[in-house]
Amino acid sequence: MMGPNVLSTIDAMKLCNEGKPKLFSFVSSTSTLDTDYYINLSGAQAATGRGAVLEYDNLLPNRTGLGTGYGQTKWVSEQLVREAGRRGLRGAIVRPGYILGSRNSGVSNTGDWIVRLLKGCCQLSARPRIINSINAIPVNHVACVVVASTLNPLPGMNVVHVTAHPRLRMNKLLSALSYYGYKVPKVNYDI
Repeated sequence: MMGPNVLSTIDAMKLCNEGKPKLFSFVSSTSTLDTDYYINLSGAQAATGRGAVLEYDNLLPNRTGLGTGYGQTKWVSEQLVREAGRRGLRGAIVRPGYILGSRNSGVSNTGDWIVRLLKGCCQLSARPRIINSINAIPVNHVACVVVASTLNPLPGMNVVHVTAHPRLRMNKLLSALSYYGYKVPKVNYDI
């Protein structure tokens, strides 16, 4: 993931420094928040009604503890983009949750986790009973946020969280398989 996430970000920022100043939008991921620190912080803040992780949080507690190369390389890229922002680059870090297919066509990246989960349920003829919600956003909505943050930049480099309202429940998502004719009964999901 170093090439696609970190090195390509560096190359894109270099391009922004050629000629006249340009605005830079970086699509990150909520995978940069996947540590116990932010899970606990999010739960504590949600209990007070203040929402989850604040957009201006610098994510420094996540220097260690991110469990996937994807989250780690997105974190590194965000830190590079923030540093470029301190040095004068203007734009935004757009941090969506799971990006799903277009609202119009439903076409998705078949390599993404959620699509692979759906495929795995079909292959196993079962679906887990999972009650949590997921922050899943259609790709066209994420694209609109990227364009809006680019056309309406704030000074420096700001973070924009892209969240689903209402949140999709995992059981609701997986029940779509039954709706479309797949025989996938619910099974307990014990961890």
